[in-house]
Amino acid sequence: MKQPAKPTSTQTLRWRAARLVEQTGKLPLMLSILPLGLLGIWLGITSPQLVQQQAELATLQQQLRPLPLLESPVSGQKLSQNEHQQVSLIFELLDKPPLRVEASRYQVIQQGDNAVLQLDIPLTGPYLPLMQALETLSRTLPLQIEQLTMQRPSPQADMLNVTLRLHLQQETK
Repeated sequence: MKQPAKPTSTQTLRWRAARLVEQTGKLPLMLSILPLGLLGIWLGITSPQLVQQQAELATLQQQLRPLPLLESPVSGQKLSQNEHQQVSLIFELLDKPPLRVEASRYQVIQQGDNAVLQLDIPLTGPYLPLMQALETLSRTLPLQIEQLTMQRPSPQADMLNVTLRLHLQQETK
């Protein structure tokens, strides 16, 4: 005897769908499928927005890296809130594209009776935005540019490797 052929998955699916339509009717079945269709459309619309929001969040998190320490690693002297904001402003201005701050090192040093915050900041970027940022800093903050070293990786490169040493006058306490 010959065994009947097994139905394929497509045939099985069509048979079950026809049986479901027969048991429930076309109108109730369509009304029950409508919320699922609306959910699919809503997910299709909000998915690109979600991806865009996640990209914006990642950009913001990258920009909001930790602020400089409030305590000097050398002297143990704490910085005031005003000084902390000034240091944050320096990093904000120097880390705007196309400039990029690589890292930083800072310490409070004594110069006579005055305490001075010394910042060593290596960064990369083109010459003109660097000079504009330094001009803005010198006009807005009580700082002194102690040392500025620039190197070009190759003669045709427009990006500079810069080492910047700033002295920021601390307020007297």
